[in-house]
Amino acid sequence: MHRGAFIMEKEVKSMIKLSYTELSIKLKKRAAAIAAIMCVVTTASGCGSYNAEITWEIEESTVSEEADIESTKTPEEADMICVYVGGAVSDSGVYLLPQGSRLYEAIEAAGGMTEGADPYYLNQAKVLEDAEQIIVLTTQEVQERKQQIQHEEEEAGLVNINTADVTQLMQLNGIGQSRAEAIVAYREQCGRFTQIEDIQMVTGIKAGLYEKIKDKITVG
Repeated sequence: MHRGAFIMEKEVKSMIKLSYTELSIKLKKRAAAIAAIMCVVTTASGCGSYNAEITWEIEESTVSEEADIESTKTPEEADMICVYVGGAVSDSGVYLLPQGSRLYEAIEAAGGMTEGADPYYLNQAKVLEDAEQIIVLTTQEVQERKQQIQHEEEEAGLVNINTADVTQLMQLNGIGQSRAEAIVAYREQCGRFTQIEDIQMVTGIKAGLYEKIKDKITVG
């Protein structure tokens, strides 16, 4: 064989061998990458399942504990409320009462009002709520409290629309004698104003006048 041809044949074989080696390396790298991706996917799936199992076990445990707590309550306790009654009553203390009980029933449970207690200061028909505190005041304490409130209102320049007479009401801008008398008449027929906005229910007092006097009135 001619020497030149021999050299060319050798070079061709070397190139074929090199190409085969490069192809083999590339295939190995691609296989390794695919294997790594599969490993990540498998691991992530495994962790997700594990976390789901942990979450489920915690939720089941919490529900189970809550159910155990509820099951320890007797039907009687579940239908009861706990209130404190103090002040001018025979036996101050904490009392268990059926849900839906009214204030007068709590006072009766505490032995009733003592002599000198004011039976009108509290709304005895009020429906009680759990953990409520009821303090019964004496007539003297109620009077002192009213005087204190009145003094504070006078210092603030406020007119109490629940207690003011015609003359005092006429001190308000826009309230003449007829409107002042209408306020007193409304109060006598319908009872106390629960909020200052209620004065607009009086004949002759509309939104415009209310805006002028709202910062000067109170319900005490």
